[in-house]
Amino acid sequence: MIRFGFEKLALNKIEGCALIRNPASIRVLEKIRMKREGILRQHACRWGRFDDLACFGILRSEWQSQR
Repeated sequence: MIRFGFEKLALNKIEGCALIRNPASIRVLEKIRMKREGILRQHACRWGRFDDLACFGILRSEWQSQR
């Protein structure tokens, strides 16, 4: 998906977010070498509870240098 975004859609940056209380999803974003960019506090409401989101991103230049 990342390759498609950079090569076919010519994107400069791809972003992803995961609930702070979901470490498995955060690990997936880290594993594909996205960098943590910040926290959106109480940004998502799930099951009647407001949760923080961890936001990640990867730039085209970072992705190219990793290949």
